[in-house]
Amino acid sequence: NDVEVLTIGDKKKLYQKREYLVQVTIVEGRELKGLDASGTSDPFTKITVGKEPPQVTKLVEKSSNPVWNQSFTFSKVQLSAIELETFELLIEVLDHNDFNANTLIGSVSIGLATLYRSANHELFKRWLPLTNSRFPNEDRGYLLVSCYIIGLNDRPPVHTSK
Repeated sequence: NDVEVLTIGDKKKLYQKREYLVQVTIVEGRELKGLDASGTSDPFTKITVGKEPPQVTKLVEKSSNPVWNQSFTFSKVQLSAIELETFELLIEVLDHNDFNANTLIGSVSIGLATLYRSANHELFKRWLPLTNSRFPNEDRGYLLVSCYIIGLNDRPPVHTSK
């Protein structure tokens, strides 16, 4: 019989909130799908961590290979064990439109628990493929990203430039 019984103490641990810090650096995009008549887009990225308010990069006009080099910090993110397992870091690359709604070029999501279990709780300078469920078989481009999540007793990752 493999049924596991949770005690009241175990259940409290699942719902007890812990504080985390999430740092995201959007370095650049490559080969982003051009959505404008010119064959390029006016891309910017929108970063969302769980239920926290999103943050956005600057807009780069008429580019398929934008460079942002922008970092975003989500501090004092309160997550229960269940939320850590189910919430995601969502990065959406959007094409800015002056008069119509912005259009999704593509997105990538990383589970917060997956990120936390990675070496040093991070992804460092990783090229991530963008997807768009409306165009499942179409290349949407790539995003170079560094990100980490740390709890109160964790140290942020350190990298020396060479």
